[in-house]
Amino acid sequence: MRKVTQAADPQAERTQLRGRRDNIDKALQEWQAAEAAAARELATAAGRLAESGTARDRAISEAQRARAEARNAAVAAGFANESEAAQAEVAPAEEQRISSQVETHREEARRVQARVDELTEELHGGEIAEETLAAAETAATQLRTELGTAERSKAELSTRIEILVKDIARANELRADLARQRTEHALYRSLALDLRSDRFLLDETFRELVSGASTRLWDLTKRYRFDWQNEAFFGELCT
Repeated sequence: MRKVTQAADPQAERTQLRGRRDNIDKALQEWQAAEAAAARELATAAGRLAESGTARDRAISEAQRARAEARNAAVAAGFANESEAAQAEVAPAEEQRISSQVETHREEARRVQARVDELTEELHGGEIAEETLAAAETAATQLRTELGTAERSKAELSTRIEILVKDIARANELRADLARQRTEHALYRSLALDLRSDRFLLDETFRELVSGASTRLWDLTKRYRFDWQNEAFFGELCT
C-alpha cells in the first residue's frame, strides 16, 4: 500500500484537515454573504446615482428652456437679445424734454385758436375795407396753418410718447423676466452642483463599504481580501 501522509497519526491529521476545510467553507460563505450585501448596497447606490443624474439633466434642460424663452421674447419686442432688452430704458431727462415739447405745442394751439376767435368776433356784423378783409383772411389762413402744424406735431409727439411708454413697460417686463430667469438658472446650477457632490459622496461611501467588507473578510479568514475595480468585485488570496 502506498503511503500518502507523513503524519504519525493519520486520524488526527484528517481531523485537523477537516477542521481547516470547515473553516475555509465558513469563510467562503461569509465572503459570499458579504459580497451579496455589497452588491445590494451597490445596486441601491447606483439607483440613487441614476436618479441624481436624471434630476441634474432635467434642471439643466429647464434652465436652457427658460433662457431661450427670455431671448425669444426680447427678439419679438425688437431687441437683439435679452441683455439689450434689460438695458432699454428712456432717461428721465429725455422723457421730461418730450413732455415739455408737448405742453408747449398745446399752449401754442390754444393761443392760435383764441386769436382766430378774436378775429371772427371782430369781423361779425361790421363793414370793413377789402384790404382789411384780405389781410384778416391771410392772417387767419396763416394762423390756421400754424394751428394745423401744431396739432400734427402734437399728434406725432403723443404717438411717440405712447410708443416710448409701451417700450419702457415692455423693457421693464423683460428685465423682470430676465431677473427671474437668472434666479432660476442660479437655482438649477446650484442643484446640479449639489447633485455632483452627492455622486462623489456616494462613490466615497461605496469605497468605504468595500474596504470595510474586505477588512472583515481578512479578519475572519486571515487569507482572503476582495476589492472593487471597473464595476466588478475581485477576490484575492493572501499568503
